[in-house]
Amino acid sequence: MNYCDIARLLIIISILSGCTSSSPQHGISITKHPYFKPLLVENAISRSNSLGETPSSFTIIDYTLPSEVERLFIVDVESGHISHQSLVAHAKQSGYRLPTRFSNINGSNQSSVGLFKTGETYFGINGYSLRIDGLEVGINDKARSRFIVVHGADYVSEAFLKHNGTLGRSEGCFAIPFDGFEDVINRIKESGYIYVHH
Repeated sequence: MNYCDIARLLIIISILSGCTSSSPQHGISITKHPYFKPLLVENAISRSNSLGETPSSFTIIDYTLPSEVERLFIVDVESGHISHQSLVAHAKQSGYRLPTRFSNINGSNQSSVGLFKTGETYFGINGYSLRIDGLEVGINDKARSRFIVVHGADYVSEAFLKHNGTLGRSEGCFAIPFDGFEDVINRIKESGYIYVHH
């Protein structure tokens, strides 16, 4: 049984069992979330499997959703549950509320998509941050040289959203709310996986 088969099986089991747990330990089932697309798990596993990677969890960013919606999800593949979700910004030149343009080019100020592997943490201009490496040649493999990282930002918050009607935008980084951002980075750092869907 390959990883895509496992993903399909987890989705079916989750539906049949009627998993509705929303406890901090287990999170909400991927089939019970109001706007999470369960097929993104299958897509993420398929993409990673084709690259010889076998993650047990993913951070999935769904850029088909507008910025005012929580569209970053940490998913446990084995349990089929979302353990964390949050707002996440896209890049300035990718679009306003909804990103429609993506790039792997330095200086484009556009978001990158596809499968990434998380690297080391560091303290930089945006404070505690997480470096990432794009795993797909020609799609996102220049992420590190573009300084695409995960970091906290004050323009990614419910307060900013309420005042401005949309989130602020980054220069390509996956900016997340300052509230709890260190815990998120620590959970996904060093050989974690980020799958960005568009």
